[in-house]
Amino acid sequence: MKEHAYSGNNGCHETYRDYGACLVKNAMSPNEIEVVRQEVDRWISEAPNGDAGVQPFFSSDGTQVVKYDGGYYAESLSRSCSAIREMLYESALPRLACAALGAESVTFWRDEAHYKIPRMTTNATPWHHDIAGIPFKGRDIVTIWISLAPISECTGPLRTISKSHLDMTRRYRPPSRSVAADDDGSLYL
Repeated sequence: MKEHAYSGNNGCHETYRDYGACLVKNAMSPNEIEVVRQEVDRWISEAPNGDAGVQPFFSSDGTQVVKYDGGYYAESLSRSCSAIREMLYESALPRLACAALGAESVTFWRDEAHYKIPRMTTNATPWHHDIAGIPFKGRDIVTIWISLAPISECTGPLRTISKSHLDMTRRYRPPSRSVAADDDGSLYL
């Protein structure tokens, strides 16, 4: 995958169009990432105690969070959290999405956060196409993944399958999202 230091388009549109992914380093400042990390840490600190499997709860700002074995999940954070809303609308992220799509403007559909407890083998995300969970057609869709902690080859980086977005007739759905219990999802790849 071709790497880009963020400074406008800088070839990101062509890379995204041709390969389905574009690695952009330094798209957000360390301070912006720290603000988001503090918000995530806050709602994790408000989680119920215990290891009773899946536990939904509301944080003090009204964000619904789900605690599960190996991590936490929340979506629509920007509705109740001003720091997340500011990141989505006032940081470099909208310009980055426009650059990837070669568009003048973008519309955010949703935001979500996945916090995974380090070194847990039960919380790995299986191979999947993000498009399988998005109710839109077309190729003008961008998912932006931001790590709030340093990552390396050893700590579980984001991996992509180059050019897998080009065949719109084949989609991979992990087993946990399959409709049949005996369907391992592989026929969609």
